Amino acid sequence: MRRLNLFWIILLLMSVACTDNDEENAPMVTLLYNGKGGTVKVLPDEDITIQVGLIGRKINRIELTKTELIPKPDGGHEEVTTNLSIGNFHFPLTDPSEIEAFLQNSTHDAELGKLTYRTTIRLFAQNSDDNTASTILVFDVTEYPELRTGQFVLGSASQNLSDPSYVFFAPGNLIRYRFDAVEADKSDLGYVYTESINNKATVFSPDWGTATSGEIEQGTQNWATRKETRFVRTDLSQADFDNVTTTQGLRELFRSKDYNPDLAAVNQLQEESKPVLAVRLSDGRIGLLLVDEISGTTAGRTTIMYRLEGMSE
Repeated sequence: MRRLNLFWIILLLMSVACTDNDEENAPMVTLLYNGKGGTVKVLPDEDITIQVGLIGRKINRIELTKTELIPKPDGGHEEVTTNLSIGNFHFPLTDPSEIEAFLQNSTHDAELGKLTYRTTIRLFAQNSDDNTASTILVFDVTEYPELRTGQFVLGSASQNLSDPSYVFFAPGNLIRYRFDAVEADKSDLGYVYTESINNKATVFSPDWGTATSGEIEQGTQNWATRKETRFVRTDLSQADFDNVTTTQGLRELFRSKDYNPDLAAVNQLQEESKPVLAVRLSDGRIGLLLVDEISGTTAGRTTIMYRLEGMSE
């Protein structure tokens, strides 16, 4: 119910900006992708499904179109506009019975599939009083960002659960370690080696203590935020890891293996030889972590290599 109410709050706010006149009976329309309107950036391999929202009285025409900005062979671009469909509804809708059936559900999902070019979706509605409303949703199809690669070294923190080591994947392919308490909440993941709760070599999310009932707070009690990084063990070898050289290849691997990182911590890493973890950061970027070396326990360290989806411009 909260999600539905939020959707309609957004719908009402957007309709104010998109209504062509301020008559009380004007339709209200909205287009959203993952809760976002306006212009959104997507990658070429994303399957796009948008939420189409429409309410109003005496509506006699509904249009839903897609306009692609397609490059010409000799330079410049050509705008190509096509009508969309949602299930059995083929736009534009002008038949009263079709419009009534469509309006029985105030929101609909429209599957667009993968996009190749900059694409504008437009929703338009008109009623018998000639009141109209329209809105657009623009998809900016970007190139795959460069794959981030490298390694980082974290200490075992002398088995001290209240002060593990943390790392932050900073912009610009930089690695930053937990540098002070003020900015510690930027950390993306932590590492600790402890015998006390039988976790031994453990990579974990900053929210581990809150995500898993009964776990010890990992020194994050006073952080302003705790990022939700998620992991899953894989059966990948080091050769498989090394073969991932592009962001596109990384994303294809995740799809082919159906990886869905959902663990707040992965422990007992010392039991395996160079284990590879699939990871999803709190901002949605995916990657692979190869635990290259674990040395010592109470005063040891771990060396972790990574392949991480870069940030889009």
